Amino acid sequence: MHQEPEREAGRAGIDASDTVYVIKRSVTIRGHRTSFSLEQPFFEALAEIAVRREISLAALVAEVDRARPKGANLSSALRVFVLDAVRQPEGDDPASSRTLRTSPEQL
Repeated sequence: MHQEPEREAGRAGIDASDTVYVIKRSVTIRGHRTSFSLEQPFFEALAEIAVRREISLAALVAEVDRARPKGANLSSALRVFVLDAVRQPEGDDPASSRTLRTSPEQL
């Protein structure tokens, strides 16, 4: 039985008007144009990490792209990177590290 999104959201304590949508963005990395799709909160967190590291968003995306396992989806790798960054104890920010963990096997 399929529930209406508003009813499902209400049961979960979520306001249906606050729905987060995936937004597709494009960036040039290593000389070629590529795209990734992220929800706005993930994109904002990724941009904040780039600012903290004092590098461009494209440079950060390129690092994650370079570190992701072959065949892994770039959008998923970016989400895992952001999640890993927020899960780290204060002072142990993987966003400041050159070693990126981008797959569940690496967590």
